[in-house]
Amino acid sequence: MKGFSKPVEISIKYKGFPNQNDTFETQKLLDYGLQVGEAIQYEWFKKQGQSCKYFDNRSEFHKRRLYANGIQPLGKYKEFMAINGDMSYLNLDWNIIPVIPKFCDIVSNGLSNRDYSIKAFSIDPVSTDNRIKYRQMVEKDMRTKDILLAAKEHLGIDAFSVPQDKLPESPQELELHMQLDYKPSIEISQELAIEAVRQENDYKDTIETRIVRDLVEIGIGAVKHRYIPTDGIKLEYVDPANLIWSYTEDPYFRDCFYYGEYKNVNMSEVYKEFPNMNPEERERIESIGSSWNSYYGISSNTETNDTLDGKIGLLYFNYKTSREKVWKKKKSNQGGLKVIPKDIDFVYKGEGNTDFEKLTKIEEVWFEGILVLGTSVLLKWEVSKNMVKEKSNLNKVLPNYVVCSPKLYKGNIDSLVSKMIPFADDIQMSWLKLQQVKQRVVPDGQYLDVDGLVDINLGNGQAYTVDDALNMYFQTGTVIGRSSTVGGEFNHAKVPITEIRHSSGQEKISSLWNSIQISLDMIATVTGINQAVDGSNPDKYALVGLQKMAAYSSNVATRHLLTAMLFISKELSKSISNRMSDVLQFSETKQDLINKIGRTSVANLDEIKKMYLYDFDIFLELTPDEEERAKLEADISFEIQQGNLGVEDKYVILNIKNNKLAGSFLTIRKGRRMKEKQEIEMQKIDAQTQGNIQSSQASAESKAQLLQMESQVKLQVEQQRMQGEMAKMEREAELKMILMAKEFEYQMSLKGVEVESINKRDTEKEDRKDKRTELQAEQQSKMIEQRKNNTGAITFESSNDGLGSFDFGEFDPR
Repeated sequence: MKGFSKPVEISIKYKGFPNQNDTFETQKLLDYGLQVGEAIQYEWFKKQGQSCKYFDNRSEFHKRRLYANGIQPLGKYKEFMAINGDMSYLNLDWNIIPVIPKFCDIVSNGLSNRDYSIKAFSIDPVSTDNRIKYRQMVEKDMRTKDILLAAKEHLGIDAFSVPQDKLPESPQELELHMQLDYKPSIEISQELAIEAVRQENDYKDTIETRIVRDLVEIGIGAVKHRYIPTDGIKLEYVDPANLIWSYTEDPYFRDCFYYGEYKNVNMSEVYKEFPNMNPEERERIESIGSSWNSYYGISSNTETNDTLDGKIGLLYFNYKTSREKVWKKKKSNQGGLKVIPKDIDFVYKGEGNTDFEKLTKIEEVWFEGILVLGTSVLLKWEVSKNMVKEKSNLNKVLPNYVVCSPKLYKGNIDSLVSKMIPFADDIQMSWLKLQQVKQRVVPDGQYLDVDGLVDINLGNGQAYTVDDALNMYFQTGTVIGRSSTVGGEFNHAKVPITEIRHSSGQEKISSLWNSIQISLDMIATVTGINQAVDGSNPDKYALVGLQKMAAYSSNVATRHLLTAMLFISKELSKSISNRMSDVLQFSETKQDLINKIGRTSVANLDEIKKMYLYDFDIFLELTPDEEERAKLEADISFEIQQGNLGVEDKYVILNIKNNKLAGSFLTIRKGRRMKEKQEIEMQKIDAQTQGNIQSSQASAESKAQLLQMESQVKLQVEQQRMQGEMAKMEREAELKMILMAKEFEYQMSLKGVEVESINKRDTEKEDRKDKRTELQAEQQSKMIEQRKNNTGAITFESSNDGLGSFDFGEFDPR
């Protein structure tokens, strides 16, 4: 290359997008790609008067960034302060008052400090089936809990599928258990893989920080992901000032059908990457650089380096279209089915033949192209390699760009900085005016009437001069004057020194300062960012709760920026997850990725190797901020004080990053603990009741025992008494028996005596009777004999009338 050709005239004419219903073979032609590139060029780079959509956007974004960094141009301020362009009488400090940078730092740093974790949820049929089986297994344990507890207690067999302390007790606990405790190893592996890719590309510390800054400053953030077989998955920051996109009213850019980037590239790099360009194309490229800059009025004084020699503007663009894929479905001789890919013009002639069938599918496809702006030179047009597809919807292809503008409306992008610019300008101009007023403020002075100082004699022979009067006045506050002139007339200047006070400057300074304060208040009003966020000027009379409410209000006002940041991170993580299949199947960096993940979880290496067989849904779990965490800790502490939670529950709940799940877990733990507490109270009551019963029983038993003992004692006493009485009675009986025996003996003796006496009496009686009988018989006989003998009377008196034979027995009773 000997030198650059002469500049050529730039003329960007209307060009519409080609028909997307053209065959895929037509879409792959360079002419089709050139028409797409020229249509995008016309939409973004057509010049209408002095405006151009792309350069207007870039200029506006550049302006916002200047204000956000406190380095905006001073031209408008100098025009405001100058008189007919003359500033020769101004001696001001032109440094910018960094008001907007403070607010930008507060918001962007606050967003960067919001931590989150990436969660992968497997949605493929195998994982879904495993999740259902696990849920059914837990439900079975819940239904048979009593039986399993009995088996564990009586047989020593732990048949629980889930640890007993983690077994849910209600459907709500089951749902929470499935979200918190059920985590297949493949999901853990996927999360580690995504985090490994993010760390390798230094996403959190560099790329995301710049995206957050863009969202705050210019109102839009963008990132790009690519797959390079030799390097793996690459994440790249995209400057929204260089980004182009199809018209959309969606803040998340989900309906865009093309994206692109404007890049200034060295011609040598272009020649190196595309060595097959023909001489005409080279000449056209060499001549376009200066012509392009002249056409758009870009000079070396602007914010870009577009005018550097040896650089040209290239448009790197992606374009989404669709294609139809055709297969021939054939039944084999063995009865199986075989699907064979066919060309789009495949004609099925097998009507009536059930062995053949034509299958078609419409799927999205992205093309990549590179157009040299200002020319009709298309350096590249081809189907994108390694397109991102979701296994759950293979017909849909995700773009390489993730873009979000939360305040997008009708193509206009709003931002916090754009809202603050008018008031920042007012503050700066008020500050400059304040300096000017301060420079023009006149100090207080003194008016001296010389006539009042004439011919004053101080008594030391010296004349009383004006200097003497001023020195005396300033040192002592005293001044000497004359009440009459030398001629004896009244001296109206008898007080020769009068104080002159200037107060006009104070009112202006106060007014300008109030203007600055009003502008600051307006910035807080239009952005929603109040002083409670940074605590730079807290109100000593405001309660802590009110200040927290004010800080919360500011967080709510900037919630859309947090949502945009999380959306970009989520979509990017989803794309990384989908690209993981390419890495694990085709990339040379497969083993390197496996090793990086395996350092964290060696046990999951086998799962990682077959991760491409699974499909995942990605979501972000936002860590609670300090206010939410403090409230949660306060609630936990209160419940612990009430005895509804244990200290061990506190750290389990705080480790749950999802605030909603943490609240649900707290409620369930509280309910379970209260139930346990109630059971313990019931056990205490039962134990106390049982104790009372046992105590009553013991008391009753004690009383019964006492009564029994008393009875036994009484019985024993009674028995002893009875035994004593019995012994006494026995003794008495014995004695009575003895006495009776004696008495009997005596009686018997007496009876014997009596009987003997009776017997003796009877004997004697009988004897006497016998004697009488004998006597009677003798007498009878004598009488008979007397009769017979007729003898005289017979005397029957005894002949023993003496006392010699006296016997008292005769007197015994008969």
